[in-house]
Amino acid sequence: MNLEFVSANPTGPIHIGGTRWAAVGDSLARIFEAQGAIVTREYYFNDHGAQIDRFARSLVAAARNESAPEDGYAGEYINQIAESVLAQHPDAATLPDAEAIETFRATGVELMFGEIRESLEEFGVHFDVFFHENSLMSQVQFRKQLKDLED
Repeated sequence: MNLEFVSANPTGPIHIGGTRWAAVGDSLARIFEAQGAIVTREYYFNDHGAQIDRFARSLVAAARNESAPEDGYAGEYINQIAESVLAQHPDAATLPDAEAIETFRATGVELMFGEIRESLEEFGVHFDVFFHENSLMSQVQFRKQLKDLED
């Protein structure tokens, strides 16, 4: 049995709502296992799309000491992630916008995901599979490109 649960907001630390669903999902998995089921615990990390675009633009703004975009994210955790990205990529804030956004997106998402995983482990919830939506979208885009070449 594949049981997917939690899948919290990928643009911020896990909050009480996410931990509630972690407790519910993990409890269900344990009940199913006690009844003889083989359970795979899966976390679907929705790291693709408009929400992640806003996250990346927010990180770039923080790194450049600018205000968060109107539809973006703000807060101390955004500043901390932006600083961590800069520690790994010191020139990232000075890159052209598209390049800066991609650098902050890739590194920022990785850092945020690491923090979420660590929080869940501390909470006592362990996953067997972490599926990244971005990997699915990459496959879809690749297949579309192949189809376009065939046409």
